[in-house]
Amino acid sequence: MTNEVLNITSPKEPIPSVDEKLEHIDTLRGFAVLQMMLVHTAQSVLGLSPAIWSVLSYGKTSIQLFFIVSAFTISLSADKRGDEKNKTLKFFIRRFFRIAPLYYLAIVWYSLFRSALYSLSAGHLQAEPHYTLTNILANVFFVNGFYPPANNNIVPGGWSIGTEMAFYLCFPLLFLFYQKLSEKSTLRFVILSAVTLGIYFVFEKWMLATLGARIHDKLFLYYNLLNQLPVFVLGIVTYFLYKKQAFAKIPMWAQVLIFILASWSTLYMPSFIYVSYTAGLSFMFLHNIVASVKALNPAFLRRIGQLSFSLFIWHFTFAWNGAEFLNQYLQGVLSPPVLLAIYYPLTVGLAYFFASLSEKYVEQWGIRKGREISRKVGNTNSNPTPP
Repeated sequence: MTNEVLNITSPKEPIPSVDEKLEHIDTLRGFAVLQMMLVHTAQSVLGLSPAIWSVLSYGKTSIQLFFIVSAFTISLSADKRGDEKNKTLKFFIRRFFRIAPLYYLAIVWYSLFRSALYSLSAGHLQAEPHYTLTNILANVFFVNGFYPPANNNIVPGGWSIGTEMAFYLCFPLLFLFYQKLSEKSTLRFVILSAVTLGIYFVFEKWMLATLGARIHDKLFLYYNLLNQLPVFVLGIVTYFLYKKQAFAKIPMWAQVLIFILASWSTLYMPSFIYVSYTAGLSFMFLHNIVASVKALNPAFLRRIGQLSFSLFIWHFTFAWNGAEFLNQYLQGVLSPPVLLAIYYPLTVGLAYFFASLSEKYVEQWGIRKGREISRKVGNTNSNPTPP
């Protein structure tokens, strides 16, 4: 890719360094994983009022926030590494080692843990029925996003990992497409991006109407890349608008208003097919709000964000199984809101402990290994030795 293609901003708008820490990115990850842990913990508390659930249900959109942030950060990396040799292969290597080591550990943990619980319930040693060889291998090779029996049954929340890994396959072409669009004026970029998303939306509606399918948050079609791809695209668009400083031209009060309206639409949308779109739109503006207001980036929330992948992996054990164990002693004794007030900090604290360990010994190892291998790609024969 040429320097001319990469230079889509003025000299006053430099591309941030790939290694530069953007504090607001960790903040957004922290916010996403905290609301995810809250809604999953609440699922273990019986009797919560509809009013409380109307607030907690916003946590279901946390995955869309992760998708927006993920697309933003890998767009930043791709833009900065535009002249890198074998950049597509290196991109896949880095992403694989960023995700795979911890995810594989999670496959082992949940296979053993859930099968142990199932064996205790059954009274004899037996694997939990979902843990078939086919389902496990589908997750190992990250094709669970295309195979319904394995989509979300091996690692809790594993559907999002399968969907994200599928998006990585699409990313190089999508990034190049929107990079070309961004060379136009900001207004043309916004209009053309909206048109491409609109075309995709019409296509998706036609597909679902043809299949006679209805989208809801427990359905494979909701989890699938087909339905989530526009959210990733909004993350790419967010990156280029941020880079072009386009958000700065919109008054902050207007950005907050758009975020609130899009969030409200997400919570009360009558058709679930719209949820990914409206959640993605709301998070486009939340991204810039958090990036613009330093007070919204406290250190503790940034640290939570740095551990977000590990927290995502481990918190289900405590939000569901841990809370279910405590329910045997506390349910009926304490009111549902009090139980939630007890279970939630316990879930966060225990998940934080294990996340700190896996981030240090598994995630960081994978990141280092991915960078090490990617540096070697294309350099093996750069200085051949004489025979």
